Amino acid sequence: MRWAGLSAADVRTVEALFDQQMWCWGCDVRRGEGNLLLEYGGKRLPPAEPRLRSGYRFAVDPAYALTLWGWGLWVAAEGLGSLFMRRARFEIVWCASAHLAPRAWCERDLAGLLVISKLPDKRARRLLHTAFTWIADYESWIADRFGCSYRALTLAAYPQRGRCKNLLTADRIALAWRELGEKIRLSVFNQLEK
Repeated sequence: MRWAGLSAADVRTVEALFDQQMWCWGCDVRRGEGNLLLEYGGKRLPPAEPRLRSGYRFAVDPAYALTLWGWGLWVAAEGLGSLFMRRARFEIVWCASAHLAPRAWCERDLAGLLVISKLPDKRARRLLHTAFTWIADYESWIADRFGCSYRALTLAAYPQRGRCKNLLTADRIALAWRELGEKIRLSVFNQLEK
């Protein structure tokens, strides 16, 4: 099956890598020496209720906004719509309208999304490329700031490491996201040529 320019093996890699990435971000938030998502430029979004967790919003560039929660990632841009990557039961959902600052504290707050499995729209693919590239840039920043040792320690504590066939080593995470993003970018370019 082809999905947004990715092979079935790539899709399995994205699913495993995204769960691994979500684990890493959680560790980065709880880091004793300071929250790395804030240090990277994220704005903490305090939850509406104490029992809920914070979100983090990033201005990817003037046109794009990216929001992280413990349960997923949201990226949006005017003219491209909004895209959500769900952590549990991995899935990517997209809607044509752009919601740059969703007020959500749980997944059901993101009602009205169109579920898609093949990302047929080039706008959705551009958003996915942006998300993958942003993740790659973040992981490159982590490697530049700490070397591979910090992320290696994070991954050593990852509870799924024994069951996950697609677990990457710390020195490969940024490159893997960048390669996946490039495949998505090329699928958008190829779609425009048709």
